[in-house]
Amino acid sequence: MAKKSSTSTQKKVPGWVWAFNLALAALFLYFLYYLKSVPETRNVELPADTASQQPPTNTAPAKSEDTDKNDQRFKFYDMLPETKVVAPKVEEYTPKKLPENVAYMLQTGSFRAFDDAERQRAMIGFQGLKAQVEKFQASEDSIWYRVQVGPFSSRSKMNSAVDKLVAINIQPLVKTLKTEGE
Repeated sequence: MAKKSSTSTQKKVPGWVWAFNLALAALFLYFLYYLKSVPETRNVELPADTASQQPPTNTAPAKSEDTDKNDQRFKFYDMLPETKVVAPKVEEYTPKKLPENVAYMLQTGSFRAFDDAERQRAMIGFQGLKAQVEKFQASEDSIWYRVQVGPFSSRSKMNSAVDKLVAINIQPLVKTLKTEGE
């Protein structure tokens, strides 16, 4: 058997592709030459009708004639401190006053098996929260074990605990407990 040469298996690039690439390279080089020959423009004054639409870019100190124009154009600097806006009071936006003798308890789960409740209590303990397991008898033959965290005296402490529980995929139930008023 005769071996085929590697040159015969390679496809040759048509001539028009080479010519097109060469023309693109020539156009790019001409564009670079054109950019080099364009003179630089600095501090070009805009016509009067477009000057009012664009902010001034000159950072030099203003002349006396310019200050008169600026005083007329920018009166809002003086007007803003003098104005006062009074928003109407909307009942829906005012926070409700919570009673002071309230505590919050988070129930994280309820299990029929004590081992499952202990497992969740340990998971919660790794988050830095103290949980307790409470035995609850719903009927004579039905015993449940509730896992609870708390009580919390403020909503901010309770929300912090909820954030930690959500981080480990536990959606707690918030219970409100009435405490004795002092």
